[in-house]
Amino acid sequence: MILGRILLSILAAALLCGNEEVLSAKSVPFNARFVSPDGSHAVDFVMIDKEWHFRITDLKNGQVDDSIVMPSLILYLRWAVNSRAFVTVEHIAGGSYGRVVCLKDNKWTSLEVMPPGESMMSFKVVSLEIKGDFVHFRLSVDYEKGNGIPLSYMFYDSDATLATCEPCNVQWIPISRMEWLASLKRPPLYIPPMKKVVSKARRRLQPLPLLPQ
Repeated sequence: MILGRILLSILAAALLCGNEEVLSAKSVPFNARFVSPDGSHAVDFVMIDKEWHFRITDLKNGQVDDSIVMPSLILYLRWAVNSRAFVTVEHIAGGSYGRVVCLKDNKWTSLEVMPPGESMMSFKVVSLEIKGDFVHFRLSVDYEKGNGIPLSYMFYDSDATLATCEPCNVQWIPISRMEWLASLKRPPLYIPPMKKVVSKARRRLQPLPLLPQ
């Protein structure tokens, strides 16, 4: 039994290391820019005091908000249809987590979507779906003993509101070791998929929106 757990741990580590390379290869370029569906806002990334931040620009008045810190790699970013929120999946060591950024009370607010608690665990976003006023995240989670050997496995399901950046409908679903391993091997399912990334270099060839005088 102990040998089996050790072998499982080694296999999981190998899978996660493989995922690290894939995640890095498919991460969003730092010079990418995403414009909201109605053309009112744009988000890109800026380095401030050696930390990356989201830079959200109001394209109507030029106002900029760069208060929200982001990790080193973004794997997915998509604006909501209402143009007042966007959804991300962000890389961390050994996995990923979700985020919703929304314009609430005229201020950009951020909600990180990840399993709560102080227990040792690793987790990865395996699917998300933006629909209506909500986004649904599913994360594959393993709880670990102090030696890093997985102890139990769960799917962590959570909705988040796009209008207020609040979590809701949280569920924990026990899964088997095989289901957990399979969820790590499959590419994440993002609905809708991320739109084609526009880099700043390419953007220089396109006319910028005129600001009101």
